[in-house]
Amino acid sequence: MSILNYTFRKMKIARKIPAAISVFIILPLVIALVAMSSTDTINKNGQKIYDNYLISFVNLTDARKYLYEEFVLIKSHIISPDDKSMRHAEQQINKASFNFHQSLNKFEQTLDTGEETKLLYEFKTKLKVFEELAARIIVLSQKNQDIEAGRLANDEYRVIFDDMQINIEGMLHTNIVGAQNLYSNNQQHFQDSRSIIILVTTILITIGLFIGWLLIRTILEPLLNIQRHIANLTSSGDLLQQLEIEGKDEITELSEAFNKMIASLYHTQSKLIQAEKLTSLGSLVAGVSHEINTPLGISITMGSTIKDNFQKFSTLLKTGKVRRTDLERLDKEIFECLNILLPSLDKAVILIQSFKQVAVDQTSESRRTFLLSDVVEEVVNTLHHKIKNTDIKFEYLIDKDIEMDSYPGHLGQIITNLFNNAIIHGFDSTNSGVISISAKQNNSSVIIKFEDNGKGISKESISKVFDPFYTTRLGEGGSGLGLNIIFNIVVSLMGGKIKVDSELGKNTCFTLDFPLISPQRGNLHM
Repeated sequence: MSILNYTFRKMKIARKIPAAISVFIILPLVIALVAMSSTDTINKNGQKIYDNYLISFVNLTDARKYLYEEFVLIKSHIISPDDKSMRHAEQQINKASFNFHQSLNKFEQTLDTGEETKLLYEFKTKLKVFEELAARIIVLSQKNQDIEAGRLANDEYRVIFDDMQINIEGMLHTNIVGAQNLYSNNQQHFQDSRSIIILVTTILITIGLFIGWLLIRTILEPLLNIQRHIANLTSSGDLLQQLEIEGKDEITELSEAFNKMIASLYHTQSKLIQAEKLTSLGSLVAGVSHEINTPLGISITMGSTIKDNFQKFSTLLKTGKVRRTDLERLDKEIFECLNILLPSLDKAVILIQSFKQVAVDQTSESRRTFLLSDVVEEVVNTLHHKIKNTDIKFEYLIDKDIEMDSYPGHLGQIITNLFNNAIIHGFDSTNSGVISISAKQNNSSVIIKFEDNGKGISKESISKVFDPFYTTRLGEGGSGLGLNIIFNIVVSLMGGKIKVDSELGKNTCFTLDFPLISPQRGNLHM
């Protein structure tokens, strides 16, 4: 069976199916031929029973009847009172004799066994004597020698008649035994034929089940495996999973092509993620420039003011016209400038450190332990410039003690993409609203909600938002990959889950469920 299984696996489907169909056509034909042959034999035997035994039995029985009739008429001839009665008796005797010979000839034509032939030979020998005695008795009766005719009829004629009856009994018995034997043979043949048909049918069913099993193993199971693999890819988004390949048929070729396609998609996805990172870095650079510009501008202004004050004081000092009030004024102005300058420089340092950490996280894909609130705050700092001149508020409420062992760069990219998605799609027709981020720990996982009160998502679109290349801004710069990349990062790279709820015209909420400790990359298969 293993050899057949191996051979069947190596066959092309274009040969498997015709082979299976051929078996299911040929075997029923074999059963039909066996059944037809058996039926033909049974019919022949049945016809033989009718032709050879039933008819011969009837003919022999008729011959016996006419022989007895002739025997009785011979005796009645002896006691006939007149010539007219004798002639009538002789006519009846001749008629009985004719019918007897006719029936005996018909019987002789249906003889089938040597035993019957032997008995018939003995019967004919006695028949010759019987007919000679009958002729003598008729002659004696015609001469009115009734005593002599009666003696002959009751002695020799009676004895030969009884012997002939015994012969007929023997032939009838032989006939019945032959019919019974033929019937038994016919029944045995019927039983044998039925056993053969049952055996062939059982073999057909067994072969059919085996071929069905082979078809399931080599066609249906691989197709179901591909279906399950596609379902896993859909749910997990992990393009590193590969189909296991066995055999050399068209399904194997399909699996190999599918694996190549998935590998190509994985490389394309990696490039898209990299491109998305570069886009995020571009946005980060813009944010750095915009956010640091204000504290640096203030610092330069305050530095210039201090410089001007020192130049004025230096001029007074050189002329010797310095007064106590000038010194007090210089001290006061420098102190005021420093009170503005130093906080501005501190703010610039903090912003630079935040930008630096975000940049390192988003470009290195490194895994580390971090506080969720710190990462969110760092990312938020890089995004404020996008809503600075609008009435859109960016709020976040994160527990300070939520610690994660994961990929902060991926998390930052997710927040950035969701923020950009809200600005582009949720608030594309208004400059006011609220974007909020909240998070809470749930046992060994953290639930992050990213919500906006923008225009929402329609019911027709909400089931497609994570599909690649799906966009409502086709031709307006939308690629349809933003949320798909988020989905792949959440599921494939961070081992989490993501879902979206929305009510058109009111709000949109993305719920992300991350494990506090991300699984190793090799264990992300679901």
